[in-house]
Amino acid sequence: MGKKKKNNQGSELGGQQMDRTLVEAESLLRQGRVPEADAILIQIRDLYVNNAPYYRLSGQTAGYLGDAARARSAFRKAVLLGPNDPANHIVFAQHLNDSNDRIRAMDHLRTALKLSPGNGPVRLLLAQWLREEGDVDAARREIDRVAAGVENDADGLIAVAQAYERLFDQLAAIRALRRALALRPGSFEIENLLRKLYGEKVERWHFPMMNDAARNDAYEAAIRRAVTPDSLVLEIGAGSGLLSMMAARAGAKQVIACEQNPLVAEAASENVRLNGYADRVTIIPKRSSDLVVGVDLPRRADILVSEVLSDSLLSENVLEITRHARQALLEPDARLIPYKVGAVAALMGGDRLAPWFSVGSVSGFDLSAFNRFVPNIHPHLFTTRVGEFFSDPVDVFEFDLRQAYRGTESRVLEFTTTRPGPCVGVLQWIKLWLDEETVYANPPHPEVRPAAWRHNIFPFPGPILVEAGDRVAVQAGHDDISLYFAKAPEDGEPGSA
Repeated sequence: MGKKKKNNQGSELGGQQMDRTLVEAESLLRQGRVPEADAILIQIRDLYVNNAPYYRLSGQTAGYLGDAARARSAFRKAVLLGPNDPANHIVFAQHLNDSNDRIRAMDHLRTALKLSPGNGPVRLLLAQWLREEGDVDAARREIDRVAAGVENDADGLIAVAQAYERLFDQLAAIRALRRALALRPGSFEIENLLRKLYGEKVERWHFPMMNDAARNDAYEAAIRRAVTPDSLVLEIGAGSGLLSMMAARAGAKQVIACEQNPLVAEAASENVRLNGYADRVTIIPKRSSDLVVGVDLPRRADILVSEVLSDSLLSENVLEITRHARQALLEPDARLIPYKVGAVAALMGGDRLAPWFSVGSVSGFDLSAFNRFVPNIHPHLFTTRVGEFFSDPVDVFEFDLRQAYRGTESRVLEFTTTRPGPCVGVLQWIKLWLDEETVYANPPHPEVRPAAWRHNIFPFPGPILVEAGDRVAVQAGHDDISLYFAKAPEDGEPGSA
């Protein structure tokens, strides 16, 4: 009897001690003291042969120690012993995923979610794996489901926003973060995440464009001459709403403006309200090609104001956008502002500019092999303090937006140099005929100032040393959306006739 009593007492005390030991092992694991946790688990293994939490913990320590076979065996036992515990399926899923068994891993995550449908982090993990497998629609459905359940949880909304961002859906991410900020006003973390996403969705060139006084004054002068009290004005590419409000201030009866970026359109609408023009200016978050007369516009417009022009003039598809507007959205005799656009070019160079686009001897080493990487085009807001004109400017291409646009075109330009030194390449800028009285251009100025458009330099493969009066032949061309300039090959060079 005495021996039996001792065994019973030992078993009872042992059970209490085992519970404490398992908690201790788990605490050690959380502290990163994995070998110590594993040693305890191995020591008490025989006491936990039917305990799912033990095998779950054992699998985790084995996994951290790199013993994949022991980890898989332990996780499998945890699932068999505790099939209704979602934690067992979650750790097994993570192990399977780490072992490149993604399909089975997702099956276990789905099982965990059936047992615990409200587990947002697990559902977001499933969404991540679905995205990585290429099933974006299924991933979005999982994220949407989590988003619907965390409307009043700032941390949950942040996690949702980050999941949407991984899907490259910045707009959905921004909506989630705005809701999180409403729950947690002034949060530096949330505000910083929002600013990052805004920066990805809204190009920074909007700011110098809005502050380009020369551009603004030129547009407003043309708008004032065109607008009448009966005018219906269409603006394509509303941006901040500035040009639309100019048209309203000039007396237009109604202004319809489209802006394809919904965040920009939202800000433009707010600007319109702030300035008291909401009764006459409507911002529509659409592409111009999606506008419908009778739905978005009450009738065809009398005036088109557009600013869908890039640094290189054509790459925002101004030719096709204007052609569609003339066919589908404008009266036959509608005024276009601008009605013609063009490219101007000149040779540019100088000792200060040359190091930007070529390299020779540096610290006693010849680095000229790197010149093979000279770009064929480089956008920059140049000043005449950085680069010097090596020729007079030439109007190269002009596009009358009132007519059908042309296709490709190519020609050889011959520039006469006006100074000696290293000629680096061709500088190009844009020119706009806003109406018969107002022409705007953006050549380099002595000082940097806010500008709607940058300049493009098309560097030669290396600077060419010239004297005043030399002639430099340049190949120039365009298609519907781009311009190019390159040094024309001389006799005997590859590509020469």
